[in-house]
Amino acid sequence: MKHRFKEQEDWPLQDPQDPLTIIDSVEISLVYSNEAKCDIDTTEVVRYVHFNRMLNRIIIDNNRREIEEIENETNVVKDELNARKEEISNLKRDLKKTKVDMASMHSQIRLLSEQVVNEEKIHQVINSRQGIELRGGTSWMEGNLFVDGKPVCDDRWETVRYGNQNAGVVCRMLGFSKGVSLGTGNGNKRFGAVPSTDWSMDDVACTGTETDIRQCPAMRNCGGCGCKAHEGAGVVCSN
Repeated sequence: MKHRFKEQEDWPLQDPQDPLTIIDSVEISLVYSNEAKCDIDTTEVVRYVHFNRMLNRIIIDNNRREIEEIENETNVVKDELNARKEEISNLKRDLKKTKVDMASMHSQIRLLSEQVVNEEKIHQVINSRQGIELRGGTSWMEGNLFVDGKPVCDDRWETVRYGNQNAGVVCRMLGFSKGVSLGTGNGNKRFGAVPSTDWSMDDVACTGTETDIRQCPAMRNCGGCGCKAHEGAGVVCSN
């Protein structure tokens, strides 16, 4: 059957708001306009419209899927970017905290260094006032023993019976709780030789109860005392 589309409601369309419907309406209108005086085969027109609608729908659906895929990929990239930003922020925060910790550590080291220097000065003052001094060590806690400016010879100094008792008396005078004696016979080489053999004491034999090394039995101001410069009495103090 042939039919001429005279009114829009006669067109084989479903939704007037659908973009494809509008496209079809234009196409049919063009057909109607160009073939106004001709009879039109309704079946062919409907087939053409449906085919065109299908084709356009496929194109639009493909475009929508591509857009959705692009949006999904964009969202994934945004999520990864936000995660990287958070990691960078955390790293910056950790770096800032590390800098603060390092500054605090340097400050503590400086204070400890100043404290060590001050303690050494205090011990030096105490030692000089008591006439007791340790020389040749790496700190005020160790070295060859000098009493009233003169070295002490190491005879009996390294013996089991008197050695550490002698050192204990010296170290308590210097403010420490205990001491170890070092003589020529048990390794006193690290403090070196004494500059003079004018010995203040030799054959020191403390009982360990004395409060001053000069209270201990010993030979005093014995000149050479039969000792050589490398035989200085060494002491290592500790707490």
